[in-house]
Amino acid sequence: MTTKTDYIAKARTDYEAALGIAVRDASLIHDGRQNTIVKIEDAGGQQNCVRYRTAVEFWYEDCIKEPFMAALGVVDVPAVRHFNDGVRPQILISEFVEGPLLHVSGVSDDAATRVGRAIAALHVPSNGASTYLDFTQGKKSSETWVSQFLASLREEAVASGFDESDVADLNHRCGQIFPASTQNTLVLVHNDIHFKNLIQRPNGSICFIDWDSAVIAPPEKDFVKLLDWSHENTGTVPKIIRAYEDATGRPLNTDIVEAFRIYACLRQIHYQAASIQKGVDSAVLAQQGFFDDNKKHHQRMCQALNRLGLPDWRLPNAFSGAAWSFSSTSGAAPK
Repeated sequence: MTTKTDYIAKARTDYEAALGIAVRDASLIHDGRQNTIVKIEDAGGQQNCVRYRTAVEFWYEDCIKEPFMAALGVVDVPAVRHFNDGVRPQILISEFVEGPLLHVSGVSDDAATRVGRAIAALHVPSNGASTYLDFTQGKKSSETWVSQFLASLREEAVASGFDESDVADLNHRCGQIFPASTQNTLVLVHNDIHFKNLIQRPNGSICFIDWDSAVIAPPEKDFVKLLDWSHENTGTVPKIIRAYEDATGRPLNTDIVEAFRIYACLRQIHYQAASIQKGVDSAVLAQQGFFDDNKKHHQRMCQALNRLGLPDWRLPNAFSGAAWSFSSTSGAAPK
């Protein structure tokens, strides 16, 4: 029998060991499958967060990325107090950012403009790097981004049970969308921008949190989750895009957006099905209706396929019941 970790007690111990300051108060503010976060108020009155990377799988590089992003200084990131990505679970101690998540507070026109301009500032050219780690080391990658992306796209689609011939057609279409010259347009992207990962400080600054997924990619990759996961704030996303395009002088390529939409849906389908098969309750995955189930992801993916001139993909035979729809399991959060 596995003993559940008391993360509040652990955070107290780890905080005092790392920073040498006694803890006055500690409270759990997030207990998710990917991260567990404890808010700390120390004896000096400072408020920080202790984040544990509790994911059982790493979709991207196995490292804590906030220290590099804070040092880069191109966007507002919580100040880093301490980190250790050589332990399990990995630990990050950073500033507790005052202010509401934009998902909760809503997105004003001013906030939308600030977000668009901040994304433009974030998109630093990769200078020949195809991967995040090569970028942080100032290295040119030996393998092109396009070859890596097409291989990953095929891997996700096949792992999710889709037809090989459909996957081949999509890879061919993406080969047209992403020519060899794509290597010259790559930038650093957050890769998980949605309104639950944006905090507006009291001074109006937009603070970007949760950098685990940061990668090197074409800039369009940073707009897929804003477009598809914004719920009641969806109407503000065009304002963000306009602010971004005004700041960069470059319009987003809609075919690239659709290709990344398909990829994002495939990742979610694969992740949710694998998680439920491992016994994760669908309510945990749904997060009170914030995330769609695989049926909705499949519908969205087919719409994107159609916009690229490709037909719908048939439903995978393996996806039925709990692996397909949150509504098919007890305790699922309503949408």
